[in-house]
Amino acid sequence: MSGKSHRKTCKPLAELRAEIDRLKLELEEKRVVEKAKGLIVNTKGITEKEACDLLESFSTEHNKTLIEAAEIILLGNRLLKPIPRRKAKRKQ
Repeated sequence: MSGKSHRKTCKPLAELRAEIDRLKLELEEKRVVEKAKGLIVNTKGITEKEACDLLESFSTEHNKTLIEAAEIILLGNRLLKPIPRRKAKRKQ
């Protein structure tokens, strides 16, 4: 294999790094969407397919991307979680 044909098939390093960054972002977004779907499944007692449909319709109704809708769901859940109360120290 000559060096000339090898250069044609190899992507530049910068292009590979950009592709890695894009794939990392895509994976993180998928993780967030899956987490939101899981939360919907557990909270509403519905199937994963129903949760997916619900998340998609929410994103459409509110003119948001799927990742934005998932982040809204997760942030809302964090807001609604009870705040752990610290035990008051007793004076002796």
